[in-house]
Amino acid sequence: MCPTSAPCHHRMCGSKSHHRMGRDNFAARVKPFAGRVRPRHTRASNVTARTNLRSEDAMSQRQSLMVLATVTAVCGFSMEATARNRHHDHDRIEGSGKIETRDFDLRGWHDLQLDGSMDIEVRIGAEHTARVTLDDNLFANLVLEVRDGTLVVDWRDECDADDDAKLALTVPAMTAMEINGAGDVDVMGFAGGNFGLRVRGAGDVDLAGRVDALDIRVDGAGDVDADALTAKDVEVEIAGAGDVDVTASGSFDGAIRGVGDICYGGDPAQVSTKVSGIGRIHKR
Repeated sequence: MCPTSAPCHHRMCGSKSHHRMGRDNFAARVKPFAGRVRPRHTRASNVTARTNLRSEDAMSQRQSLMVLATVTAVCGFSMEATARNRHHDHDRIEGSGKIETRDFDLRGWHDLQLDGSMDIEVRIGAEHTARVTLDDNLFANLVLEVRDGTLVVDWRDECDADDDAKLALTVPAMTAMEINGAGDVDVMGFAGGNFGLRVRGAGDVDLAGRVDALDIRVDGAGDVDADALTAKDVEVEIAGAGDVDVTASGSFDGAIRGVGDICYGGDPAQVSTKVSGIGRIHKR
């Protein structure tokens, strides 16, 4: 796995380096040979045995290469962020350690886009509210903008924020979320409608409530815990690395092209699964 730095009380808030790499370590699920070919005393049988072994060995090698490629991609993601951080160290803003909480007037958004690094708590409620807990000298560096119905969260410059830094939001309805940076995001209180989630960066997502349709795609690294989110129709695809837990009552469509597991609960009438990467799709 990628090397990690020693624990500290600050996070790199302008990078993608702050994240939990999932609740379980990712490992190759490469199955051993199902059995051994017993050699016989005929040349044809020996040739067949050698051919079977070569075929099984080639399959094992392909699976190992897939694991290596995925792990390399995830490590490359972290190394790129680390290199970028070192390059900008001379411009990095250090958090003061004096934590303040401020309210912001952010209205008219229904989608959330995390481009920087921040832990976020979202609750579905009657009106829009936004409250930020952060080092007092980093508020001017924080970007909170509503663009065409999407709340964008980012940082202007590289910085080190306190570990207690977070963004607490309330929104009447939420239809989509995209994580391009890093952080842990909780969204609670869904009460219908459709919701789409895409994880391109790194982080863990917890979802709870009820929706009509749920669409989850993991291209980066992280876990999605949505077993407390009841959905009628669910689609999940893992192209990066991570585990996804969902609940479906109508239909479930799951695909793994990267590394990870998909676990689904409920009793969906229609189930479709496809695993071309490393992992498994199973019923809870």
